[in-house]
Amino acid sequence: MRAIALVGTVVFAAVIVLPLVALGALGGTAPYGGPLPAYPDTSALFIQNGAFLDRFGDATLARSPAKKVAISLRYRAELDLLHFVDTDQVISGTEGWLFYKGDFFGCVQPARYAQMARQLDVMSRLAGASGVLLEFAVAPNKSTTYADKLGPLNWAYTHCAAANTQAFDSALARFAPTVVRNSISLAEGRRRYPEINLFYHTDTHWTPFSAALAFRQLLATLPGIDAAALPPPKLGQKRAVMTDMYANMLIRTDLEAVTVLDPATEAKLPVLTFHHPVFLGDSFYNMLKPTIAHSFPGVVQAHIDDAKDYWIALQEADLIVASGVERYFLSRTLSGAMQWESPFGRALVARNETAAAATCGGFKEIGTGDVTALHNVEQRGADWAVTGDAPQLIFAVPPAGAGLARCLTIDYTAGRAVTMELFLPSAGASSFASGRSVQLPLTAGQGRIELRLPSGMDGPTIRLDPGERAADRLSIRMVALGTAAGVVEPAAGDGR
Repeated sequence: MRAIALVGTVVFAAVIVLPLVALGALGGTAPYGGPLPAYPDTSALFIQNGAFLDRFGDATLARSPAKKVAISLRYRAELDLLHFVDTDQVISGTEGWLFYKGDFFGCVQPARYAQMARQLDVMSRLAGASGVLLEFAVAPNKSTTYADKLGPLNWAYTHCAAANTQAFDSALARFAPTVVRNSISLAEGRRRYPEINLFYHTDTHWTPFSAALAFRQLLATLPGIDAAALPPPKLGQKRAVMTDMYANMLIRTDLEAVTVLDPATEAKLPVLTFHHPVFLGDSFYNMLKPTIAHSFPGVVQAHIDDAKDYWIALQEADLIVASGVERYFLSRTLSGAMQWESPFGRALVARNETAAAATCGGFKEIGTGDVTALHNVEQRGADWAVTGDAPQLIFAVPPAGAGLARCLTIDYTAGRAVTMELFLPSAGASSFASGRSVQLPLTAGQGRIELRLPSGMDGPTIRLDPGERAADRLSIRMVALGTAAGVVEPAAGDGR
């Protein structure tokens, strides 16, 4: 018994000591499978020394090469021997396919996707009223394109994925039909080219061939492009590449073979004549940087989440393409890089205000007879003052007339910086829907907002939500309607 106890003690000591020895001898390892845990602040040692030691131990162990090797061996054994792996980030499908767990999350209410789609539509139309062509493009999740490779064992992770994708696509088709849904071109690609992988087996991204199909779908929506004249992509040489699931998530050095595109065919793609094109994307469309640069000379390309890299370019752009992968599109639109309060959203509003200042005129102030409904807003002299929370002011908007666009000017006084929301119904509609609005940033003090309203979204009524609370001390000094002529809004093709 004493011998067994001694062996146990030695094993325990080895488990504790060997990672530290490896850390001291080989140095710390680079982050793998996610960010390394931070070391605790030394002040925690005097407040809660037990928690301090636990966090210190976790941070030290995570940096030890011994732990990285142990994790790599475990994942290799699971994948090579059991042919199945289930980690925090990766789940095995069938036939050697690996899927990123970021594709799978709880079931999303369809109303959220509808709100997203309406916002995208308003953004595109608001940009169009400014003379800017704004295109949105969505790269599908790997699990969307290869849902049949997920396998029955993954139901716990994927049971919401199909419903989410259906709701996502349905909302875009109904409320934002010009959004380029690359899931369509990839689904057609699987039918036409069943022998070609459109995604890597061991990576989260699409392959070069798939990206080429998506880019052609995007080109076909632009003015003057004949989709039938675009050369179909051709495969070129084979290469072995390191993939993100193997290298970053499963800590393997294996490479995956992929066939790259024939450069001579890609060089035949048309060269477009936009003066200041801007392409914003994530790691999906960023794979196409050389091809985009060929078709759009002088293009500014940047990651959609890095506004500092493209903010200035948006001020002059005549074409903006904002793209991203499906799994992040909802959050980016409603609360991320493409929300109204982001630099991207504010640039769209600023561009429209500039266009309105240059083209709008003939303003006529609305009166009491034009107001159809009030909520926590009352008229005080010539002003409309907010008297409670969730204020609303709804007023009639007569048709602008043939060949004219409707313009809107709002003078205000705000006690602090607030956001005013302008809800735009469809032509002929009398109700308002979440997402079908423009959020306008107001500075403290007196100010003016002047907009050129998108065509087809100017009546019969408009709802103005001046702030959120009475504490914002916001009053509307004037609301006036005008018209603009002589500006032709750029038109995008149908993204479906």
